[in-house]
Amino acid sequence: MWSFQLLSPGNPAIPVEFALSGELNSPTGAAVDPQNAFLYTTNQGAGTVSQFSLAPACFASPGAPCFVGTVSTGSGSTGGPFGIILAN
Repeated sequence: MWSFQLLSPGNPAIPVEFALSGELNSPTGAAVDPQNAFLYTTNQGAGTVSQFSLAPACFASPGAPCFVGTVSTGSGSTGGPFGIILAN
């Protein structure tokens, strides 16, 4: 996955690639909660949804969101989740 910091509206900084040490498996969707506290990814290859913290301390070291946990969607590797939408 890649991370972009917006320096000003419409002007992203150079992207930073980060590895999430196996928590992702064929990610197909990503969403950030309305409070900008967590990133959620759908992992089609694993049939899971993963949660990552967007706390500033996570980006200080190692420079990527901190893994919080994974929830199974019960769909396995043949039909995992394809996208995600968060609502208030």
